[in-house]
Amino acid sequence: MNRLSFEHYIIDDMVAEIDVAYRTISSKKMRSVAGLSMGGYGAVMLALRNPNVFGAAASLSGALSSFNHIEKEVFDSLNFPQIFGPHRGSYANSYDLHVLAELRKKDAKTDFPDIYINCGKDDRLYNFNVEFHDYLTKINYDHEYAEFHGGHTWEYWSEHLKDVLLFFEKRYNK
Repeated sequence: MNRLSFEHYIIDDMVAEIDVAYRTISSKKMRSVAGLSMGGYGAVMLALRNPNVFGAAASLSGALSSFNHIEKEVFDSLNFPQIFGPHRGSYANSYDLHVLAELRKKDAKTDFPDIYINCGKDDRLYNFNVEFHDYLTKINYDHEYAEFHGGHTWEYWSEHLKDVLLFFEKRYNK
């Protein structure tokens, strides 16, 4: 199995299967993806890499840092290169949220996906979320950001899942 298989599975197989199995409106305007923690990174990454599939992404407590801001020692100590591939260079850039957001902003032919970021102030990933929010603001990437008291817990996510759904609802009703 190559490293891209999971992304291709979601984009090529899972989306099509959902459209067949459920009554959906199969346009990017009406299709969103969300996740929490590492899944928050995955949701935003999928939408930014596949703006023709997803019109919006939401992240609760996501690991939203640029790879360039994470120390090499952290990646190496956690065996990230063996698991996910190189954390520097063109391969890493193709999955770096900062690089992807900037590419979407520069691509005049494609509408860039709406992004919602929500993180607790006591979350161990809080600084990554603030940093990504600040970066999106710096490049004028329209997005919504919310922070509340709470940590990297199911209690926090259960309480704030409704915020994600309200973000999507508002977007669908535009």
